Amino acid sequence: MFNIGMSEFILLLFIAFLVVGPKDLPKIARAFGKGVKYLGNLKNEFGEILNLEEEIETAKKDCEELKDITKEARQSSKDIAEVMNEAKKDLKDVESTLGDVKTLVE
Repeated sequence: MFNIGMSEFILLLFIAFLVVGPKDLPKIARAFGKGVKYLGNLKNEFGEILNLEEEIETAKKDCEELKDITKEARQSSKDIAEVMNEAKKDLKDVESTLGDVKTLVE
């Protein structure tokens, strides 16, 4: 995490030994380890939060695309209904014309 080499680590231990003393060094080392672990957990949680935000943005974009597709489908449905109504009207005209022709032939 900190990219500390072996020589730097030994130097840090020596300085800690001089400053703290041999009696309290294990307690301080444990506390430091817990602190590093806590920071690592915070980093992981923050990363998860960022991933969730990215997923939320993706879901919003997908939702907008679905809205656009729905609008297009509604318009297509209206267009099909108009064509069907025109076809029914034309069919009625043809039936009327056939009825007139049938009357003339009889």
